[in-house]
Amino acid sequence: MQSEHDENNTMKAFDELPLCIATLRKTGASQFAVLSVNVAFEATVGPLFKIQASNFLELIPQQEHKDKLMEAVTKAHGPTKMTKPGSCGSRVRNIEMITVSESNSGLPIKRHFDWTISVRDGTLNQGTTFLLMGDPVSEQDSEQRAKDAELVDFFQNAPIALHWLSGEGIVLWANKTEMDVLGYTPEEYIGQPIMKFCPDEEALVLEIFKQLGSGNTIRDVPVRFRTKAGKIVHFLIDSNVKYDANGQFAHTRCFIRDDTKRKIRDAQAQLLHEETKRSLKMLDNFMSRSMHHVRTPMHILQTTVDIVSHNLIHVQKRAIVANDESLRLLANESLEVLQQARNCVSQSVDLINDISDLARLDQGHELKLNREPVELKELGKTAFANIPIPSHIEASIELLGGGPRYLQTDGNLLHKVIRSALDHITHSPDEVENVKTVSLVIGHNEESNKCVFAIIGSDRRMSSFDLLTHCMSHSDDERGLPSIFQRYTQRFTPGAEDDTVRPYDVASTTRQSVEDAINSHRVSSLHIGLPLSHHLVRALGGDLRYSNRPGLTTFRWALPYKDESLETERIIISSAKAEPQRASSFVLSRDEAKPAALPEAVASCGLDAMDSPCVLVVDDVPMCLKMVCNILGKLNCTHETAENGQKAVDLLKSGAGKYDLVLMDLRMPVMDGLTATKIIKKDLKLGVPVVALTGDAGLDIKEQCDAIGFDEFCNKPMKKNAIKKLVDRLVFKKKNG
Repeated sequence: MQSEHDENNTMKAFDELPLCIATLRKTGASQFAVLSVNVAFEATVGPLFKIQASNFLELIPQQEHKDKLMEAVTKAHGPTKMTKPGSCGSRVRNIEMITVSESNSGLPIKRHFDWTISVRDGTLNQGTTFLLMGDPVSEQDSEQRAKDAELVDFFQNAPIALHWLSGEGIVLWANKTEMDVLGYTPEEYIGQPIMKFCPDEEALVLEIFKQLGSGNTIRDVPVRFRTKAGKIVHFLIDSNVKYDANGQFAHTRCFIRDDTKRKIRDAQAQLLHEETKRSLKMLDNFMSRSMHHVRTPMHILQTTVDIVSHNLIHVQKRAIVANDESLRLLANESLEVLQQARNCVSQSVDLINDISDLARLDQGHELKLNREPVELKELGKTAFANIPIPSHIEASIELLGGGPRYLQTDGNLLHKVIRSALDHITHSPDEVENVKTVSLVIGHNEESNKCVFAIIGSDRRMSSFDLLTHCMSHSDDERGLPSIFQRYTQRFTPGAEDDTVRPYDVASTTRQSVEDAINSHRVSSLHIGLPLSHHLVRALGGDLRYSNRPGLTTFRWALPYKDESLETERIIISSAKAEPQRASSFVLSRDEAKPAALPEAVASCGLDAMDSPCVLVVDDVPMCLKMVCNILGKLNCTHETAENGQKAVDLLKSGAGKYDLVLMDLRMPVMDGLTATKIIKKDLKLGVPVVALTGDAGLDIKEQCDAIGFDEFCNKPMKKNAIKKLVDRLVFKKKNG
């Protein structure tokens, strides 16, 4: 060890240097005595006599800074030091100290220093001495360093993982968050190829570099990383590139978010979605089977009513010829009762269809539209014919000039919407007492180039001009609210007596209004209301609107079109004094019902086109077979029957070319209709038209039928006119083709 004289001589040599220099000796575990200081140290920190008797560490008020200095001292005496004393050192920055220099009149002032520790002796034991050399940090530098430290802390401890990569994919820097997530130390992670930590994503990582090298920014790219423990974690990466002053690739800036929780949520959501789909499919199948069991007896009952009506008409005619008044009255009374039964059956079938359709639409199913040219005048007449108008209401169709004569749309859906709105206005308890006239208005909106439909119920007769003005002036008003809420919007408007509305009152009124809406939008006893019409209009490309003011109720919607224009016309359906209308009941005679061969078919096929079609009817219910065959007989069609799909396939194999049409039920024992039709179409490759005639109306069943190759899909019960049109369309037109 150097003597005190040598120490003083060495320190005098340091007096010429501008650095603050002190010689310290370790006197205990955390004890350092000051042996000597140079002039710069005394002028900046304090004279030797003030600090010589105390522990040097007491001049450092913050424990964190004491620990940093002790760590630097330990490092200076560590195993990496060189053999010559004084040749190894360590540096510590921004240490806050209490100075007592005379330049501040001896007052304790806190200042920051950068110190370098240099070894004077061998190992760090008690009695070891070392040099402490450093500079005071200016206030400006101290403030900047505080900001820098805050910024470093911001990036190091950010809640998102960050790293920089070189152009070769080497990790240049990563924050503490990323290394904590992956479990690596800086020595294990930084300086390594990023590919080493995502070995299963080599192609994706190369594509990311390709995108970044092209100057693109990537966002939300999913990448899997492997942790030190071997676990796979899912990340989402956002990144771009920093270029140097010469425009060369400097490094990437990658922001990484842990995507594991999202992956788990997505997996859970997918499971829930699949379970919901499975549940909805089970519900749909249940409803389809239930509707099938209801439609079958409806089919039988409807056909029975037609047959009995047909026979009673002949009885009525014989009674008139025989001048038997009592028999004629009995036949008339029976026909009236049967007409009511026919209406009840028809309404029940409509109810079944509406319930089934609404349930599926509420589950999110999409309607498949059958678009074809629809003559609007005839559509309106048909809709009114299916609605019994009360005797005190005058019904009319108003064709306003400029609208289309034909509309390319699904006529069945549009008919159902018109019928539902008419039924609501003419039969709803809330409406019917105040309604004197009901009009179906069809016009044209020039601004939107759409065909406008309106069903208007009023307590007075309105002229065509009034209807036009009312229909067009309200086509896009009332805040664009859906129909079920239209009539309640004015209830939320503050009145003249109270200009303020309390939120609680509004919420309470809203709830009550919704309940009223659900209750008041139920129509006659067999229908289920207007929600189905809302879905149907949306499917057709419009939006159903509803308004209700004293003495005036309106449903309206607009559909796009391109066609020739209507002329202005008023068609009176019923006058206010007329009796309630009933659909005329008549049954075609055998000759009248016979399908007429198309002239084109006769010209091309000769007498073959005039042969009676042969229809194969496949059903497991004997009564259904009998009813359909009865109708086919009246249509002058020959027919054969099969009780299951296997029997139908056998008949078609043995009699290829014999049958012109197959009416196929779907749910049957031995072999169902789906399997049988698949064999007919794909295995036997027969061109005979096969029509699904079933009580099952599920959308999934329709999709299966389309995929297999059914020519058409029809629901039970099927009326005679519908079967006649079916034969005309699939048999005679095919011969013509």
